[in-house]
This record gives sequence, C-alpha cells and structure tokens, in this order.
Amino acid sequence: GLTFAAVVKTSCMASNVLVQLSPLPQVKRWSTRGCTGEADAAPYVSIFFGGWQWCYYGMFAYLLTKRSGFLILVQSNFLGAILGSYYIFTFYRNCRHDQSMGSLNTYLTAVAALVLLQASALGVLPSERALFLSGLVASFCSFLGAL
Repeated sequence: GLTFAAVVKTSCMASNVLVQLSPLPQVKRWSTRGCTGEADAAPYVSIFFGGWQWCYYGMFAYLLTKRSGFLILVQSNFLGAILGSYYIFTFYRNCRHDQSMGSLNTYLTAVAALVLLQASALGVLPSERALFLSGLVASFCSFLGAL
C-alpha cells in the first residue's frame, strides 16, 4: 500500500518540480522580448547550481554507498539542473543591463569556485570526506537559495 515515506518523497519531488518550473513563463518572455530588463540572475543560478549539485551528490552517494535511496536526489533535481541551465543560457543571451550581467558573472564565478573546491577534494580527500563536503555544499546552497 501507500506508505508515509512514499507520500513524503512524492510531496518533496512535486514541490521541487513546481519551484523549478515557476520561472519558465518569465524566461520565455525574455526570449520573446530579447531583454531581461533589470532582473537579477540569483534565483536562476540557484536553480541551476542547486539542481546540478544535488544530482552530483545523489549520484556520488549512490556510487559510494550502493544505497539506491540516494537516487531520489537525482530524480527530484534533474529537471532543475536542465531547466536551470536553460534559464542561465537564456538570461545570458538576453541580458542588456550591465549591472545584471555583472551580477550573473559574480554568481557564476562563485559556482565555479565551489565546483573547483569539490573537484580538488576528490583528488586529495578520502571519498567519504569528499562526499561529506559535497553534501555540505548542497545543503548550504539550498539554505542560501531559500533566503
């Protein structure tokens, strides 16, 4: 039958998908108008990085532990990773506001630094520690995205 855990997992996945889809109408308007106005890229970078980060962590944890429960992280964030990539690409192509473009570059520089940190950790730390670090990064970025 239907378990409480299944209801919680389904609810989490559904809420993730709603958050990941919510910017789609706005992003489509950017393409139609050829301009983002004075929009800030932060929420779109958050969806982009959060999606990819949680997919990375879920896959890494699954490969390391062989526990299939971690794959729910991949399943519930893959759409966000793909849509977030589309949002960022569309923002970049249509941004005409220097300050907004500067902010986008700052956010993407921070993302690159976090990716480099985790890639470096893979090379110098035991796998379990590198996994722990990637979980911390994912959790911290989700916390920041909620602010």
